[in-house]
Formats: sequence, structure tokens, C-alpha cells
Amino acid sequence: MFTVFFFSGKETSSSNQSEGNMKRFPILMGAAAMLLAYCSWSLAQLSGSYDVGGGNNNYATPVAAAAALQAQGVSGPVTFNIYNGSYNGQVNLPAIAGVSATNTVTFHNATGQNPVITSTTGHGFYLSGADHITIQGLEVTNCAFNGIYNCSSGLNSSSFNRFIRNYIHNNGSYGANYSGIYLNEAEDCQVLQNEITGCWYGIEYGNGARNIIANNMIYNNEYCIYGNFGTNYAFYYNSVYTITFQAFRIYATTNTTVKDNIFYQAGSGWVHALFLCDGFEISTIVSDYNDLYAPNGNVGYYNGDRPTLSNWQGYTGLDAHSISANPNFVSPYTPYDLHINLPSPVDSAGIPIVGITIDYDGNLRNPIHPDIGADEVGVAGPPGVVDDLTITLSSSTDDSTNITLSWSPALNAQQYHIYKSTTSPESGFVLIGSIINTICTDSNAIVGQTKSFYYVTADNGSLYSPETGIQPPTGIGTPAAERNFSGLYSNP
Repeated sequence: MFTVFFFSGKETSSSNQSEGNMKRFPILMGAAAMLLAYCSWSLAQLSGSYDVGGGNNNYATPVAAAAALQAQGVSGPVTFNIYNGSYNGQVNLPAIAGVSATNTVTFHNATGQNPVITSTTGHGFYLSGADHITIQGLEVTNCAFNGIYNCSSGLNSSSFNRFIRNYIHNNGSYGANYSGIYLNEAEDCQVLQNEITGCWYGIEYGNGARNIIANNMIYNNEYCIYGNFGTNYAFYYNSVYTITFQAFRIYATTNTTVKDNIFYQAGSGWVHALFLCDGFEISTIVSDYNDLYAPNGNVGYYNGDRPTLSNWQGYTGLDAHSISANPNFVSPYTPYDLHINLPSPVDSAGIPIVGITIDYDGNLRNPIHPDIGADEVGVAGPPGVVDDLTITLSSSTDDSTNITLSWSPALNAQQYHIYKSTTSPESGFVLIGSIINTICTDSNAIVGQTKSFYYVTADNGSLYSPETGIQPPTGIGTPAAERNFSGLYSNP
């Protein structure tokens, strides 16, 4: 029995009537409380896979699915499979009860389906304090405001969210200053493999920390990447093309990493590929292995225009290994396609990034010589020869020592294999290591022992390179003898 006393403050002419009222209300209100309790218990927390707009038709729309999340919470991982259709309405995702790193929530296209999310009066997706949400494989367009708005709610940032392989275009119909994806005070979020076009800002951020923007194709926005404040933002392998304003513009963001990106500014006049606003602390950014190309504008801006790559490098000290060349996009015009045509100067011109092993299309990256930009071009050609193998003997006084082998990177190499023989330069070789680096230490070498022989092969995933061998010295001062192998050997 749930007893609820109700006092209306209304006087009655009869004490009996008043007493009767007092007797009836506990019973009626108690029944209502029991009914509410029953309804709450009957709405079990969500867990598992649910279909939206098709299939099992668990929910008619993404808006309805999001409402169920808010009302019921989750007790396990939840996936919403969205079927074909055009769904109008802002998908609201505040903090969801039960969500965690294990109990995640995913909104994505059902297999073989291409659903469209619109919102004629709001954002496409509005994450306000929501964590561990993935939005994947959806078309988000014709929204009044932002396509995806990831923001804080009070003291709760929207954290650990992922936005993957979405086509986000033509949002912000209410005017300027809206974005394809806007990270506002977001933390530990990832924006990966999206195509974003036709917005005022392609990707925008304000404050926040430890967010990764990688493998996106962003084009035909007024500003393609635009940010203010925040810390530990990382931008990897993005392909950006624009003819207006700046391809990449940030202000007051500390500990920023910008690597392996194409920033192609095709406009003319006061336009820039990479723009660091006045007052930016240059010591807090690492920028390198990018293609900064602005044939009719400025490669960069920092305390003034820097028209060429050499101007930019000389003034900022950044981008020592970057290039400034036409990346040779498949189509930098309508219909846009920011994949790469070979030959291209961005091919094999990047640097590996730990944890990012695929490109925009899901193809594997070359782990040693990746391409700059979102597209890893085709299958690597035959690996080059390791032809400058050298050795260093670490000590001549101990009975045992380390022998260090080093060589220059080989073209198209994904991995190197090191072999050793203690019997003959022609036989007895045993694999002692396979690495992606170009230096290896043999810690089992012994000074004074009979000669050891080494060779190194480069592997591109299907073929070994011609091998280069070296005969290490038996002691300090003995010259190394080099032995070249010839031929191309199938990768076992």
C-alpha cells in the first residue's frame, strides 16, 4: 500500500465529508502510485539489437529509438539498425542511464541500407552530455543547424563518442555558422572516415580535449576544419579541398598534432591552406608530413602570410618533411572525389601513426610508408632493395656484445625480416626478427666467435625484396664485407 496524503486547503461544510475525503484519497493515490511503479518496472532497460523503420520494426524512427533510450536506459550494448527512409526530426541523446565503455550505444545503417537523417528545425543528432555513442554509416543532410552537435550539458561533457563513415552535407539552412560536425567541449571523441561538404564549417570544435579527427574527406565548405581553444587535438590523414577562406584554421589550441593531411587551397587572394590565428603558441603544435598546397594563395598564416612552403618552414619551424604539390585528386570539381590518381606526390610520403592502420575506405595503410591524405592508393608495388646495410659493434672489451644493423627505408616496404647464419654466407640462415623499423640489434653476438652472416629483406605484403647481406667483423676495426643477392622471391 502506497499512502499519499492530499490536502487541498478547501474548507468543507461537514466534518464527515472532510473525513470521507481523507479516507478516499489515500486509497486512490496509492493505487495510482502502484500503477506508476508497475509501468516503470515494465519498461525494461534496453540491451541488444533493434531495427528502426524496417526489419523487425522495433521503432518507427531514430527519434523514437532515442526516446526509448532516455526513458529506459541500457543494461548492455545497444545497436539500432536503421533502414531506408528519410527521417525528419532532431535525434536527442542526453546522458543515458547504464551507458559505459562496455554498454555502448550505436546508431548505424542496416546492412545494405542508406537511411537519410534530416531536421528542418534543429540538429540532426544532438548529443548533450551523452557518452559512448557511435553514429555510423548515415546520410545527415538538410538540417537547420548542425548535422551532428556533440556538446556538454552542465558539467558533463559528451565524451568517448565516435562519428564514423557518415555522409554529412548541406546543413545549416538557418544561416551561417553551422557545421557538419561540431565538437563543443567534447572529450576523447573520434571523427573518422566521414565525407563532409556543403556546410559553413566542415568540422568545428570549441574547447575539449583528446579528440582525434582522421581519414576524413572534407571539401566545398567555407571553412573545412575550424577550431578554437582546447588541448590535445590530433588531425591525421585528412583530405581537405576548398576554394574559400582556409582549409585548416585553429586558434589557441595547445598540444595539437597535425600529420599526414592534404590541405589543398585552390582559391585565390587572401586564402590559406593552414592558418594559425594570431596569438597561437607555436611551441604547442607538431605539424609535419603534410601536403600544404595553395597554388594561387598562401601555404600558411602565422603572424602574417607565408606564401610558400619554404616561407612557412623558415618562419614557424614546422613541416620540415611536408610537401607542397598537387595531390592529383580524382576530381576536385563536381562531382567531387578526393581519392588519389597515380602518379601522385603524396604516395608513400607520409609517416605511420600508431593506432591508425586503415584509410577512408577501410584499406590497410602501408605501415612504413603510408600515403598522405585519406586515401591509401591501391596495392603497393614491389618492395625496393635494402642496399645500404651497415653494422655497429657496441663493445670490444667484453666477451659478449650487441651487434646493431641499420639500413635506409626501402620503397613500398611494410616490414623487414632479418636473417643470420653462423656457418656460411650461402646457407644456414635463421630468421632472428621481423620489424617495421630500420634498425635491429642482435644481442646474442659474441666477440671472437667465428664469423656471423646477416641479410635483410623488405616485405610489401606479397613479395620479398632482393636481399642484401653483410658479414660483420670478428672484432673492432675489421671491415665489413657486403654480399648482394639478386632476384625477387615470393613471400611464403
